[in-house]
Amino acid sequence: MLGVYEFRNVVLAVDLFAWTCRRSIKKYVVVMESMRTPDPLRLRYRESLTDAIGLVLRDRKSAEGARVLLRKRPKPIQV
Repeated sequence: MLGVYEFRNVVLAVDLFAWTCRRSIKKYVVVMESMRTPDPLRLRYRESLTDAIGLVLRDRKSAEGARVLLRKRPKPIQV
């Protein structure tokens, strides 16, 4: 970065920026390729699973007790 400040030459800064962008794109591609497709069952019941786990861990309910409580609550309106 000394070249940018002392010599007023932004070529090095541009090269660094371009290199970091290319590297970031390559990392993003690797991460996206390593991810699986989402499980449709988990997506559908994500909120219910989260609530059930919360009841078991936070409120010390049994799995059966959590299931009963979740069945009693009204279902949200799907838009």
